[in-house]
Amino acid sequence: MVFFTCNACGESVKKIQVEKHVSVCRNCECLSCIDCGKDFWGDDYKLHV
Repeated sequence: MVFFTCNACGESVKKIQVEKHVSVCRNCECLSCIDCGKDFWGDDYKLHV
């Protein structure tokens, strides 16, 4: 399972929880993959496996 870190608040979220997190964390513009460290902007995270 892929986990991301919100670069705005630092919370770790599962890929399936990202949309819910973005609706709560208004400053969330970029997510970092915990496994590979790559940054994802906007909806780019959806293509990451």
